[in-house]
Amino acid sequence: MSEKNNKTINGQKIFCLACMGLMAVASVVLVIMLFTSGLLNKGIVWAITGGLALLNGLHIWLQLGKGKVHVGKTVCGVIALLLTAAMLVAMVAVGKVSGAFRDISKERKEGIYVGVYVRTDDPAKELKDVSGYLLGIAAQPDRDNTLRALKDMEDAVGMVEEKELDSSVELASALLSGDVDAMLLNEAFLDTLEETDGLTNLSDQVKLIHEFYYAQEPEQVVPANTNVLTDSYIIYLSGSDARSTDVSVRARSDTNILAVVNPATHRILLVNTPRDYYVPLARNGQMDKLTHAGIYGIEESIATLENLYGVDVSYYARINFYGLKDIVDAVGGIDVVSPLSFTLSTNACSKSGEIDREVVEGVNHMDGAKALAFARERYGFADGDNQRGKNQMAILQALTAKLTKASTLVNYQSILAAVSNNMTTNLSYEDITALVRTQLTSMSEWKIDTYAVTQGSGSTSQPCYSLGGAVAWVMPQNEASVQTAREMIQNVLNGTEDSQS
Repeated sequence: MSEKNNKTINGQKIFCLACMGLMAVASVVLVIMLFTSGLLNKGIVWAITGGLALLNGLHIWLQLGKGKVHVGKTVCGVIALLLTAAMLVAMVAVGKVSGAFRDISKERKEGIYVGVYVRTDDPAKELKDVSGYLLGIAAQPDRDNTLRALKDMEDAVGMVEEKELDSSVELASALLSGDVDAMLLNEAFLDTLEETDGLTNLSDQVKLIHEFYYAQEPEQVVPANTNVLTDSYIIYLSGSDARSTDVSVRARSDTNILAVVNPATHRILLVNTPRDYYVPLARNGQMDKLTHAGIYGIEESIATLENLYGVDVSYYARINFYGLKDIVDAVGGIDVVSPLSFTLSTNACSKSGEIDREVVEGVNHMDGAKALAFARERYGFADGDNQRGKNQMAILQALTAKLTKASTLVNYQSILAAVSNNMTTNLSYEDITALVRTQLTSMSEWKIDTYAVTQGSGSTSQPCYSLGGAVAWVMPQNEASVQTAREMIQNVLNGTEDSQS
């Protein structure tokens, strides 16, 4: 045999053995990842393990068996290489899915931004420019973080002359009137102040020149001893219209939906509570808008709703409206059923850019931008915020329907990126993977009902705790509709009878 032929045969042997080794290593790594990720049913993983073991055994027998190196062994090597490449793709997919689930379920600190504001016509552009200014601060609310920011400000620019006002409303008014030159304010309260007379355009009259960021450990929302696959439970779904895209920042809760889940009956009830519902805060019993509870942390929103409906909430999922746009686009759009025909307002579209503003009665296919505007619209409805809550539940129904379709899995990378960047939850990684694993195995459909509590009688102008007692528009409770919601929640939890949408 010539030296050239020997080199060719040796090259073939090395190639075949290398392919055999790569396939074996890839198989072991993939199996370990599948078992540890918990994404697939163990029976399926064992079947995959058996199949890979059989393929590897057959390949080893063919490659190491007696006989000369021939074309058949080389072909087997090429096939092994292709299978290895496929397993590498699978490993990347498993890694991304499990990584995204770990991201949204990891414990996060809540972000608090305290801003230094001046009037829009003030020449100051950065923190050092306000040295020598008379700085206004508010005695309430959030005095602790205000004083913390004041200390940090003095560390940066030296001693600051400050004037303390009784409330954030008085503070903002003092800045606009020129009684103070700048103000120090928790940024979450800026939008809140625009709910009061005389401050409706506050964000256009002041400018932010510096902000201090503080990460604060949230009070833990400890889930009950719940098996998410068999026990009934409630998830609080919170949506924030915060200026920041950071989903962990403390902000008003503009969406407040309780999702009541019964895995045994495959029923979900979505109960919407309008953002302006006039309720006692759990922290002190003071009356305020429900949306303001979110400023004090998600646990305050949960506790306030628990008191309203007489229930225990096990889990929460929080998303900002920027995230809704990304998620809807990632799934390829959704089909939303609207009970009304209307034109989306300029205000609702302010974060969506140029879009088709027409919504028809019936099914509307929406991309992320239009779904975002649809979720934010309230000024165009006679019952305002109540209809907005119904629209948001319609989006959740459409999104759930899309996510439970097998065809949606094609876009899994985009979906995972959108969810992990814009959502946080206290569902554990194990709970999330258990839910995904079960849904992938059964591909069963869920029946989703909705209910929204309504406005009751009484004055719609009431003092609000978070505004220092200043009067703002609120939605009085309708005790009859609240009681209906309580009964519907218990019916779904107990699986005793159908809820009614």
